[in-house]
Order: sequence, then C-alpha cells, then structure tokens
Amino acid sequence: MQLSILEENKATNQDFEWYPTTSEIIDAMFSHAMGRRPSGSLAMSMLDVGAGDGKVLSTCKAKAKSFNSHFVVDLFAIEKSSLLLDSLPDEVAIIGTDFWEQTLIDKPVDLVFSNPPYSEFISWSEKVIREASAPVAYLVIPQRWKDSTHIKQALDARSATAEVIGSFDFLSSEDRKARAKVDLVCIDFTSVKFRDHPHRADTPMVDSFDLWINQSFGLNSEQPVNKLSEFEKKRQQEEALKVALEKQLVPAKNLIEVLLELYNADMTKLLTTYKSVATLDPDLMRELDVSVKSVKASLKLRIKGLKDLYWKELFSRYGSIIDRLTSKSRRKMLESLHGKTSVDFTASNAYALTIWAIKNANKYFDKQLIETFDTMIEKANIINYKSNQRVFGQNTYRYSLNDLRANCGPVKLEYRIVLEYIGGISESTYSSEQRSGLRHSAADFIEDVMTVANNLGFACDDRLCSVRFESGKKQEFFYHDIKTGKDRVLMEVKAFKNGNLHIKFDQKFMLALNVEAGRLKGWIHNAQQAAEELDETIENIADCYKCNLQMIPNAAAEILCLTAH
Repeated sequence: MQLSILEENKATNQDFEWYPTTSEIIDAMFSHAMGRRPSGSLAMSMLDVGAGDGKVLSTCKAKAKSFNSHFVVDLFAIEKSSLLLDSLPDEVAIIGTDFWEQTLIDKPVDLVFSNPPYSEFISWSEKVIREASAPVAYLVIPQRWKDSTHIKQALDARSATAEVIGSFDFLSSEDRKARAKVDLVCIDFTSVKFRDHPHRADTPMVDSFDLWINQSFGLNSEQPVNKLSEFEKKRQQEEALKVALEKQLVPAKNLIEVLLELYNADMTKLLTTYKSVATLDPDLMRELDVSVKSVKASLKLRIKGLKDLYWKELFSRYGSIIDRLTSKSRRKMLESLHGKTSVDFTASNAYALTIWAIKNANKYFDKQLIETFDTMIEKANIINYKSNQRVFGQNTYRYSLNDLRANCGPVKLEYRIVLEYIGGISESTYSSEQRSGLRHSAADFIEDVMTVANNLGFACDDRLCSVRFESGKKQEFFYHDIKTGKDRVLMEVKAFKNGNLHIKFDQKFMLALNVEAGRLKGWIHNAQQAAEELDETIENIADCYKCNLQMIPNAAAEILCLTAH
C-alpha cells in the first residue's frame, strides 16, 4: 500500500509539524485577498512560507483563473522537506528551503501566506511580520497569538494591523486531524489608519529592509552623509570571483561548498564594513556630508549585487544542462534562472535550485524535440502513418503552414526535406545580422537540430563557427557512431538566398526523431506500434523508442555540483 506524503514525511523525519491547510481556510483567505486587490487588476504574486505540497498556491491560482481566465498568478514557495519539494507543482518556483536561513526583505510579492509549525509559531510569525516585502500577509496561527508580546512588537515596528478573518480547527481536515483552534490573521502592512498618508495604499508604511538595517546597524538618524565610493565594475567582480574560486577548488570540496565559503566571507566583510560606519560620531558624519539614507541604499544594492554575483557564477557552471537545450529553451531557462537571484545563497537553496533546473530541463528536452519536429513539417516533407488516411490536396493549407502543422495528424518526416520559411543565406555584411553566412533563424535551426540529435544519442560536436555557408554549397555536420567507432554524416545542408534550406539527414537519426516525436505526441504508445506505423523492423525501433535524454534530478545534481569545471 502506497504511503501518503504525510506518512512518508513522518517516516523520513521530515514532518516539521506539517498540518495541511484546509479548503475552508484557503477559501476564506482567497476571498479576503481578492477583496483587497486594486480595481481591474488581473495579476497577483504569492509566496507561501512553509508551502507543504503547494495546495494553497495551486488552489488560489485555480480560483483566480475561474474568476477570470486571463488572471496571471505567479507562485513562489519556501519549503524544507525534500519530499514535499518534489511534490510541488511545476508552476511553483522554489525560492528557499530552510525558513531560518532565508530573508524575506528582498522578495517582493503581493501576498505572503504561512501556516507555520505551531511549536514555534511566535518566532515564525514575528520573522514574517518584520521581513515580509508585501502589502499583506496571512497567518494561520493558534488563537493565543493575541497574548504574544513579540508579535505585538513586530506589528508596532512595521506600523501594521492584524485582523482575524476567521477561526478554524482541523477536526474535519482532509489530511491531518487536530483539536487545535486557529485564527486566520490578515497582517495589513499598509495600515488602515494611514489611508490618507501620501504612501500608495498598497505600499507598506515601514519598509522591511529599513527595519532590518536599523536593527542590525543602529542607523536611525537622518543626518547628511557623504556618498560612498562606487562599486567595482561588474566584470571585475566576476573575474575576481572566478580567480578566487579556482584557487579554492580542490578534490575534497565540491563547487557549492567552495562558493558558499567565498560568499559567506564576502557577506561578513560587507556587513562588518557597514557596521563600522554605524559607529561613526553623528557630528563627524555631518561634516563628511554623509546621509543615513545613502548608506542604506548603498548596502541594499551591495547585498543584492553579491547574491546576484554568486548565483550567476553557479548558473554559469550548468553547462551540462544548458548545452542540451535548443536556442528557445535555453533563453527561457536562463531567463527563469536569472530571475531567481534574489533567493538567499545557501547550500540547501543551491541544491534545490539545481534540482529544479534539471527537472525543468527534462520537460524542455521533450518539448523542444516536438518543436523542432514541427518546424520541419511542410507538405513535401511528410508521409502519413499507415493508420492516417487523411489526404491533403495540392492547395490545402497553401497559405497556412501553421494550420498544416497543427492539423496534419500522425505523420513522419522524410530524411530529405526542403524548408521554405526557415531563413537561408544572409546578404548582410554585418556580423550582428548573420552567423556563418546564414540568417539567425536558419543558424538557430541547424544548431537546434544538433542539440536534439545529441539528446537522442547522436554525439555531434560540430557548431556553425567552424563553417561558412555559401548559396547552394553543401555543408556537412557529423556525429560519432559509438557502435562502429566511426564518424558519420548527421546532415548535409544547402542554404539559398531565397530563404530556403535543403537538408539530407542520416536515416538512423531521422528514424529516432520520428519515433520519439510520435511517442511524445501520443501517436504511438509502444515499440511494436511504432514499427507497424513507420514500416520499420522492431529491432530498429527498439534502439529509438524512449531514447530522448532524461536526467535523474538527485543523481544529476550531485554530479553537477561535484564538478568543479
């Protein structure tokens, strides 16, 4: 009998007092949050601190979509349990693992939600209230929260108000029953009593970063202060980090360990420097024409820059993942990774983000194969499956290639194809407008084909930088055949000034592409069916079926993070 996630957490000592939020609580929170949103707004970003299996986030997104199909909801999570991390929906971005290793001050969202462990709900709630960078937070906490001096002090420090939206228990919980009586508390950082204040209604009255820096450094006054020296250029920082990293990398340490040591040393140095500024005599600071406001702004920028620097250095080592992506997938992955540099740089976060990158790369591997296959679908390039009796007339879809690609049904590609709309020879003499003599769209397509081929097991190292296309002149690209130990031609490509590409593919590669495209599109469901539909022997099909690359997240992450270069 399969264990539930809750039972698995208990069995692996990863329970962390997880009481899944009931549907009743989620409904109450969502209704209240929707009532607060600005008129006409169809976007919301949510952070769940201690997200569990992502039920709250997914439910809220589904409710928002049912309210209006155009509603955009960005979902973020902090969760410690590795089992629960694996169960989180793909739409949820993990921005932290251990809550106590994270800061919330640099994670701006529209709404923070948390159903904390009840044995530490006071300290947990206090941290959320003091650090949340959002107009509002919702906490599911025991009713005795009203007696907590620490929570009251945190509310006062942020000029925030607390309102009980509803009281609940877990006696009828779908997942874990308990007698605990809890309140759903709305923490309003915009503070109702300050509605006439010049701040915007959705802007916290006390900025969480300002509160943190005042407590950490004692910078409360507003005396003028001289502007600090400018930071080193970004490129110099990156080079300095690479040099330091190479010096520290030894066989006994993995990449993440070394980066973390260097990051902690840099962060300690940074905070020590700013603490020393806080000890300066106020009169001296006035004489130096230095203001507390500029010191705060400088420190905030330096901390963000330091996180950004270290995350991007780690991402730059993801070559074993990025190199397996096509141009479109690579752009999406890098944009998504670079959008996560506000996450605290910790070992657990680095491993979690690495696993996230691998899991998402696996989806890209399948999706990009289909996209590459569909790009090659033109009427002259395809043959119907045996079971596909649809006939396309000479003029059918003549003017709508997209319709053909969407409606052609089960087909396979010929190994000789002509692409009329892909690009071809570029007549521009500017390097920014062409690559190896090709228009960018044609160059991207050729490299995408080689990327897909690599993922299908056809090891090819060729790249466009080694060739120069001329109109009508054949260029060959090779792969290494492991079985024979010889190099074989993956494809012969001719490009023309009219924007066409003529390509002759290796027949083994085209068979693998046809089989995997058919499987991923749901046209074929086993090797035997593939052999019948594609008119091939079962022996040839067996080498192709399910051959598209898939990484195992935990194992791949370990290998990646142990790799220094």
